[in-house]
Amino acid sequence: MKTIFLTILFASGTTFAMPNIPDGSYEGKASWKDSQGNQGRYDISIEVEKEKVRSTYDYGSSTIVYEFTARADANGFFAVESNGQDVGSGYCMNVQCHYTAKFGDMELEETLTFWQGRLYRVESKKVNGLFVAWEEATKKVEMK
Repeated sequence: MKTIFLTILFASGTTFAMPNIPDGSYEGKASWKDSQGNQGRYDISIEVEKEKVRSTYDYGSSTIVYEFTARADANGFFAVESNGQDVGSGYCMNVQCHYTAKFGDMELEETLTFWQGRLYRVESKKVNGLFVAWEEATKKVEMK
């Protein structure tokens, strides 16, 4: 299993600084596409616990894990931090949060929405001139 750790430290006492995204486990299906016409599907599992989020992407033949947290600023804004360095920023509204970050030559953006017990994410990245977008729809399940 390939594991990638992405740290977005959220030093707030609230749940993931997104007050409307409660702690728990979420599972669902997702799809991706790129700017060259490639596309695919995968299974997604997300664990939210206080300021930490762990996402497991299961492509069938490989699995990638991302873990992140965030460092709260004022008024619902947050700094994106990785390996002790600020790499981006984000903000939260009523039921959505959005952030952008740059990791080396990869630019990443993500919007998270918690609505009626489900967690939705729309994301994209640009790396080496290739644009990749994906969307995820998950529902809350019993903690593992």
